[in-house]
Amino acid sequence: PSPSSPSSSSSSSSSSSASSPAATSAAASSTSTSAAASSTPAPSSPSLHPTTATSASEARASADSRCPTRSQATQPAASANQRPTSPRSSSSEHNMMVGEQSPSPPSLATRSGTPKTNAQSKASATPPRNIPQSPPGSTSPAPSRSPSGVDAFAKWVHGTIAEVFQVTLQSNNSSYTFLPELSGEMRTEGRAALFDAHMLDQIIVERLSLETTATSNFVWLVDSFDRNDRQERRCKAAERASICKRIAEVIISYSSLILQDASMFSSTYTSKQHVDKFVQLLSSYDSNLSPEFVHRLVEQCQEDAFDSVFMPMFSAIQNDIKGKELCDSFAPPMRALASLVKFPRLAVQLSEHSSWLRPEHENNGRMVEFETFLGPLFSFSCFPERPDVARQLYTDTSSASAVSISNMHLSSSLNVLHTLLHEILFSFVKAGKRESMLQWVAQAVSFNKMRSKMQPDMTRLASDGFMQNLGAVLCRFCEPFLDPESPKVKLIDMSYIGSSVRFSVVDDTKLVATENEVAEWVDKRNQNCIDQWLRKQKELGKVPSREEAQTSAKPSYGFVTELYFLTMRCLHVGLVASFARYEKFIGRMRELQQSIERANERRSQWENTPFAGRTLAALQEREEEIEFMKQQRFSLLGQLFEPASLSLSARYFTLVETWLLKVADPEGKGAPLPTPDMSFRSLPEHVVEDIATFWNTIGRYHREYVQLVCEGDHGIRLLRFISIFVGTPAHIRNPYLRSKLSQILIMFVHGASELQVMLERDPMVVKQLVPSLMSLYVDVELTGSHTQFFDKINIRHQLSTVLKALWDLPGHRNSFVTESNNPRRFIQFADHVLNDGTFLLDEALLKLEEIKSIEQEKEDPETWNSQPPEVLQDREKHYESLGKQAKSYLSLGNTVLDTLHFMTTRIVEPFMAPELVDRIALMLDSYLSALSGPRRAALEVKNPQQYNWNPQTLLEQISDIYRHLDHPVFCTAVSRDGRYYSHEVFESAARVLSEREWRSKDMIASF
Repeated sequence: PSPSSPSSSSSSSSSSSASSPAATSAAASSTSTSAAASSTPAPSSPSLHPTTATSASEARASADSRCPTRSQATQPAASANQRPTSPRSSSSEHNMMVGEQSPSPPSLATRSGTPKTNAQSKASATPPRNIPQSPPGSTSPAPSRSPSGVDAFAKWVHGTIAEVFQVTLQSNNSSYTFLPELSGEMRTEGRAALFDAHMLDQIIVERLSLETTATSNFVWLVDSFDRNDRQERRCKAAERASICKRIAEVIISYSSLILQDASMFSSTYTSKQHVDKFVQLLSSYDSNLSPEFVHRLVEQCQEDAFDSVFMPMFSAIQNDIKGKELCDSFAPPMRALASLVKFPRLAVQLSEHSSWLRPEHENNGRMVEFETFLGPLFSFSCFPERPDVARQLYTDTSSASAVSISNMHLSSSLNVLHTLLHEILFSFVKAGKRESMLQWVAQAVSFNKMRSKMQPDMTRLASDGFMQNLGAVLCRFCEPFLDPESPKVKLIDMSYIGSSVRFSVVDDTKLVATENEVAEWVDKRNQNCIDQWLRKQKELGKVPSREEAQTSAKPSYGFVTELYFLTMRCLHVGLVASFARYEKFIGRMRELQQSIERANERRSQWENTPFAGRTLAALQEREEEIEFMKQQRFSLLGQLFEPASLSLSARYFTLVETWLLKVADPEGKGAPLPTPDMSFRSLPEHVVEDIATFWNTIGRYHREYVQLVCEGDHGIRLLRFISIFVGTPAHIRNPYLRSKLSQILIMFVHGASELQVMLERDPMVVKQLVPSLMSLYVDVELTGSHTQFFDKINIRHQLSTVLKALWDLPGHRNSFVTESNNPRRFIQFADHVLNDGTFLLDEALLKLEEIKSIEQEKEDPETWNSQPPEVLQDREKHYESLGKQAKSYLSLGNTVLDTLHFMTTRIVEPFMAPELVDRIALMLDSYLSALSGPRRAALEVKNPQQYNWNPQTLLEQISDIYRHLDHPVFCTAVSRDGRYYSHEVFESAARVLSEREWRSKDMIASF
């Protein structure tokens, strides 16, 4: 064809269209003929960009192969008179171009008689054909307009396209990007310099092919979509809105294409760079990227685009997250990920990716944290494993206000983190991948089960931050049923924890059942599951083997049950284990502080020695270490006791307490409880121990513990739980575990008035608490530990402290009196009280006598210092050891004697039992003799307060107990004591009480 053919054909068809349909048909035939004639391949020319298509057909084929959603390339022409179907030749698209009723212009490859360069071919290549079109054969009626109306609409279309894409056909327009190829083509054809809807492909292809670094092609498409969206919202006429919709569809198509293969258009930016830019836009607060754009782009891409487009995007987000800390701006990439996984298709494909889980045989918790896709998202923390975070957050630990501000910043960051993590995980649930989400959580929990051990190998386990964040997010999942009265609580299936569906508790110590009992019971349960599964298969017409049944007959559980027990296990290996490590951290910090104090106290002994320099350097190093540990302590407290997460954890443990009570006592009658079944007996001990550890740690270290306990009905439900289970060895066999529950009561009896009031608020607590504590006092005689002697002494010391506080409450005092009317139980309790009091006070007095002896030796410095250095050092250590032992024995012994003192004010007759009365008389006589007899001088040590030695209080209490037990049986027992009883001792004691006015005359006379 001659160079003038296209333009003459176009102009003739334009004039003919105004006269008759026949002319229009003739013009279309002429155009079709010229297109067929020009289909002879043009000679190739050197490519400007080797990565781009070198001809219109190659560009079209390349684009179609890279974007599966686009329609396939048009079929080859059957003859010279038959042209391939093109988007620009469809009737609906043709009618959209109001004002030009001529057929679509031929492809750029046929519009000139001279061959085009590669750049020209690339710019003019017919683009991929996935642009939405009207169905074949459909037509849209051309609107009827006056000539002036047609011109106005054509100008609006031109202006809209120019504004949306920021392009121009005028080389002197510096505001927009000039399109030289399209401008030259239109000038050659003699057409008006106006954009129309048929040029959208050509406009985008040429603009994408321009070598410009001002902005990436993807950002340009995003901005164009945003401008088009604003324009569409302004459109009131349907025909104008349809133009905007068409523009949006084309933008989305090309956006999808350049993310998969940007080299089709330009070598300036790669697809990876476009993907990275997409991630930046998703992460940005003020980008033009709209949710509608993302939604349509995701829908545009087929599943096979996941590995080429979205997995690199997910990897880029993950890498961005890995490089950030809690004090950095971690939220933007997290929000980007959250916005992507909201699309079910992406959530499904991501959960099926190989990076979702680790191999089961690996059993490495650290690999779950760092090598699964979700793992790094949960790693943010300010625990010691991230020391730089603590330094940045807590720069000033000397100021309470500065620490408070740092805590607020940390709390805000953690709230944002947990909200985003919950949103991300919940997206997988909504996408129908609940099982995948539970599998990942279960793997994170089961692979880290060793975290709860005394000496875990942290190189193979996830960090404290990872586990605590996971626990906080799981508590948010449980929030819909955290109310203990929620009907969903009834959906919790107790058999789950022993089923090993997600994790195994085979190696865990059980509440009551022995290992053999559990094994036998589980085998029977498994057999029942197998039998049920076989029956179901037979009903379905299948005949499986028993071997197949053994591997397939696994019970299934509801979502509530799964969340409840996975959260329980996660808090066990996460938050509760972190509490234990915090206790150890505080212990190390205390020891370091004491060593610094001792070194400073002895400064005069070493500062003039040859080792003074080395000692001073070591001391400075310790002081620097203690300062850093203070920063770590504040950061640990800030994250462990973050208010929102701690409140949810408290609600969860309150649910566990209520659930255990309902399982053990379905009718709510209180003690004595029904005999527990194997489901309860085989529960792991940590189910109860975690409750005790949580509340004990809160009471010791959390400043706002009163507010937390008073929140809702946490306090009342906790007291009920303690009151019932502390005294029921049939439900909790380990007395040491029950004693940990009783320690929680110290928070109530020595806490704020709001907590003390709770002790008398619930009738069940008033009725059950004192008998349960007295029963525990007896049960701890044998704890099963190699340190059981010291364990029982310490436990009974705490119990005595709590019992003393309860005695001051009228309701509980009546419970003491009621319990004393049960001879068997009360005699057991009183017997152990007397045993402890006798042993402790005897040991304490012996230690005081030794201390007095050493103090007398030290009064002669010359003789004392003349001893060999090794001997002198050993004597000094022994002296310090005696002091510690005396202090410990007196602390415990005073508490025991205090118990006898307050109980004998109301309870007398039970102490007159033959099993008790002689022993009470013997113990009182011996101590009275020590305090008022010849032994008294040997107990007058220096600084008695240092050892908790208070002879006045001891003498007052002993004289009071004598008066309280004013009973003929007791008086006879005192007089029978031939070892310690002496009338002179009583007279001496009365004289001391009178001279020092420690008691009134009437009290002394009664004594």
